[in-house]
Amino acid sequence: ALRSNAIVLRRAAGGGAQIAAFLETKAQQLDSVDLTVLSHAAMLAQRSPEGLDKVKDMIRGMIVQKQSELASHTTRSHYCDSEMPKAKEELRKVKDQLDETCAEHDKLSAKIAELKDENDDLFAAVAKLQQNISESQAQRDREHAAYAEVKARYEASHPEDTDEAMKAQIKVETEEADRSLAFRRWHSDASASIKEDNKKIRLNNVAIIKMSTDIAASVRDEQTQRDLLQAVEKYQRQLEKQCVVRTETYEERKQRRDQEIESMRDAYETLGGAD
Repeated sequence: ALRSNAIVLRRAAGGGAQIAAFLETKAQQLDSVDLTVLSHAAMLAQRSPEGLDKVKDMIRGMIVQKQSELASHTTRSHYCDSEMPKAKEELRKVKDQLDETCAEHDKLSAKIAELKDENDDLFAAVAKLQQNISESQAQRDREHAAYAEVKARYEASHPEDTDEAMKAQIKVETEEADRSLAFRRWHSDASASIKEDNKKIRLNNVAIIKMSTDIAASVRDEQTQRDLLQAVEKYQRQLEKQCVVRTETYEERKQRRDQEIESMRDAYETLGGAD
């Protein structure tokens, strides 16, 4: 029955995930620290190309230890003493990474909200300027029409070429020229402001798109880290449960050791190792 495990595993589609699941099941069945350590290593191995080769090396080393005369207590004590601190440190690192990812997510979300608020203000400013331009243009058209009417009446009346008449005409022309110049300058400034505000809006939109893409990536990273956190927490709980000192007979220890070795061999063969 135990040898059939390797056959079942060979038919599985993946590598690390299936090996990790197999070893975790066996670890729970046998209450085995060694298989728990291997299962966790196989789960992490999916994150790097060389990971499964390292798992194979671990399995070879464990099999040798298990087959040695000191294996009955030494390996359990060794892995409990070494893996418990590692698991706590790994848990701390994963939590720190998750906190950093969440903080970056929140920072990006706040910046996007800030840029959107800024764009709302810019849109309102552009709309107000456009309205002012339209109203000012209409007012300027009315002023020019009034000037043209006064000028036409003046020219039609053929006034005598007196100093007073000339001064009056010069005043009318000067006032019109001043109004025209002032309007052109204001119109130029208002148009420049609209152009600058529209440029800011475009740049903000580009930044928002970039940060939205970054947020999507951070959401994926956050989910991956949450999954990893759950796996590490589960790993730590299993170690704490399995590392409790217990009393066993020699026959019980030997049977457990033989079953652990058999499970390790099955996993090793599935990973492409030689018999």
